[in-house]
Amino acid sequence: MAINELITTRLPAEAAAKLRLLENRRGDAAAISDGAYERLRELSKDVERARVEVTQLQAADHRGELVRETRGEWYPQKAAAGIVERQSRVIVRDENRLARATEKFERAKQTLSEQQARLSQVSERSATLAALIEEVTDWVQRLPDVAVIKTVKVSPPKMKKGETTAEALDKVRTEILDMRAAIEDTVSAPIASGEAKERARQIVEQMATQGRPQVLDLVEGGRNIRWGTVRADCSGPHPHSLGAAFIPDSLGAMAWLLRDAMIKTIEAEIDELADDDNALTDDERADTIASLKSKILASQRHEEALVEVGEGQGLNIQRRADADVRAVLQIQGPEPR
Repeated sequence: MAINELITTRLPAEAAAKLRLLENRRGDAAAISDGAYERLRELSKDVERARVEVTQLQAADHRGELVRETRGEWYPQKAAAGIVERQSRVIVRDENRLARATEKFERAKQTLSEQQARLSQVSERSATLAALIEEVTDWVQRLPDVAVIKTVKVSPPKMKKGETTAEALDKVRTEILDMRAAIEDTVSAPIASGEAKERARQIVEQMATQGRPQVLDLVEGGRNIRWGTVRADCSGPHPHSLGAAFIPDSLGAMAWLLRDAMIKTIEAEIDELADDDNALTDDERADTIASLKSKILASQRHEEALVEVGEGQGLNIQRRADADVRAVLQIQGPEPR
């Protein structure tokens, strides 16, 4: 994934340089991943060979063929020179050979497992950097021509005495998750009962207006009453047998006929279910979300600063694929999609 020159020219020099650095690291991680995969294939073959050896030895042992020759007791024997001491030869079960093969098999599996972990790590790093670079590219391409992007200087947050970079990073990332959860809670927070009742009245009034019967034709020409209609989509047994029909607006006619009773009943339902203690107005909801997003961006800037500190310390720290590109590149600009 080559960085488009147009993308880097829209960014401040420091941000463009960092983007190129991330692309280089992505390429390095991809190359390491390819090599790790080839090594994984070799280790998989080693494991299979070790497994086959153990299986064969177990079968030989079951047949009583897993034996070895060893020396037994000394015994006297007549010889031309007289009586000499000789040592007997004994055939015994070669349990050590099976144990060695089993141990070799276990070591091979352990090495394979470690290689799988390394491959997963470098593959994740490559994928994360690729996702970030793609997000930056998409963000820059969506920028208005008049947009001015500026560099933001951010220092790492102050750490407590004895706190490590990794611990500080975990704390910041937890704060980000908590604030994102707070945004979800804010989005789903209820509206006040008064506002809900006002919206309900507007909905019923609109339904009543649409469902009101037209009697002018009846009065002036003795013709029929014109009832309100609504569109109803319909389909047949075949995928392309789609259509639409206009049917009488029964619900609208009911709202016109029983408007006050319908509103009163709906308001009673609202009173029963309302949660005014936790309710938010539209303005309160928008302000809370905007404030949380601003704090999240500030925390993500601290997160990126800590990532850079950790990299300088030689720590193996992964960036998040969903990190805000403005925080990663330490720039100001419109909020990403």
